[in-house]
Amino acid sequence: MSINENNTIKIVLFILLLLSLFFWKETKGGAKHSTAESYPKVDLSYYGSLEPDSIQKTFQRAVSDLNGKKLVVPARKISLEKLDIKGKNHFEIEFLPGGEVNCSQLRLIDCQNFAFHGMNLKGTREKFAIFDIIGNSYEFSIYDCRFDSEKDKDGQNTFYGIHVRANWNMAKRKYENSPRVFKIYNNHVRNTKYDGILVHAHCSDFVIENNVVEDAKCIGIEVEGRYGGWKNTTVHPCKNAIIRNNTLRRCGDWGILLMWVDNVKVYDNVSKAAVGTFLSIGCSNMEVKRNVLEGSKKGFEISQEFYKIENGINANIIVEDNDIIAMPRDNGRGALDIRHSKGIQVRNNRISCLNRFQSACISIASSQNVIIEDNQFSAKTEIDYRFIIDDVVDPETKMSHPELDVKNVYVKGNIYKNISKLNFIKVKEFSSRNCNIE
Repeated sequence: MSINENNTIKIVLFILLLLSLFFWKETKGGAKHSTAESYPKVDLSYYGSLEPDSIQKTFQRAVSDLNGKKLVVPARKISLEKLDIKGKNHFEIEFLPGGEVNCSQLRLIDCQNFAFHGMNLKGTREKFAIFDIIGNSYEFSIYDCRFDSEKDKDGQNTFYGIHVRANWNMAKRKYENSPRVFKIYNNHVRNTKYDGILVHAHCSDFVIENNVVEDAKCIGIEVEGRYGGWKNTTVHPCKNAIIRNNTLRRCGDWGILLMWVDNVKVYDNVSKAAVGTFLSIGCSNMEVKRNVLEGSKKGFEISQEFYKIENGINANIIVEDNDIIAMPRDNGRGALDIRHSKGIQVRNNRISCLNRFQSACISIASSQNVIIEDNQFSAKTEIDYRFIIDDVVDPETKMSHPELDVKNVYVKGNIYKNISKLNFIKVKEFSSRNCNIE
């Protein structure tokens, strides 16, 4: 073999290595796209009549025969009652453009290696709509779908939202039998009864990207690592999440809310005209970068909100290069509000503070190892305080936690425009807390 041939082989091998590294990087941390496999196409009509009085049974026959197939649903209006797709694997469901589905409960349960795309699901006055992915479901993609709803007789939305969750009827829920390795992308979600997209406890290794959520009654995108409600929460964190390039408009509560999520990246999202700017409760190892986040009545909060500290506090969080508009949620709070947290870095952000009486641009309460530097803070109407610094009780138990008393706080290099120079330092012996505030 000649030297030139040897060199050519080396170059080809090097190019192949680069390509493999590229594809590994693109898929790392996200779901595999199930359409990587090519399945034989089967039209829905193969399983029976598409007439309104027969479509339910036709669909049930089709989904019972899904494994290893691509089911193609024609562009027509389809009305279904409850439809569960359960225990299927290696399949694809494609809805052709131009149709509409009305279904009171469409659930994918314990399904693996699948793609679901193109559906136009709409809640109506006559039929409230639910779309859930439940239980031991993994390596799946939900994409290019449209979700919307009419108003019911009471003026309420009639679609719940996209909901990904563990099987609540399973006694031993864990990461290995909960939704994992999935991707929700390129969907348009409007007029939901609850959240736009909600991912629940024990979910792991997922990507939520390039979705549009408009007019959600509650939260645009929520990742909630818990079971139960406000009074009976049990924490079961989600982990390894990427939330990026989503557009959220007019959310009735928070644009983005994260509760007990470990290793989460929130990049390049735009949330406008939400009530709350951003809320993180009990998250760890989180990065929030290059987002546009706006809220009209609640701030950018890294806090426990109203949950007890023993459930787990925010730790190791980076907030960097965001454009933020925020209002303190109450008197004595901050547009940037850090409470019961450790290891928080806030750098190079542009933060516009909306005024609330007796509130601050920045509030730091019962938090440690906090760095706030090289940010630009501004206000159209001068806010009362630049800083409020305090030690506060557990929001649920009302007990003191001296192990979280404010210390090691460094604030430097920030620019303040139309922001009061007055600070309200409420902690005792502040000079002994190893804090430097410029």
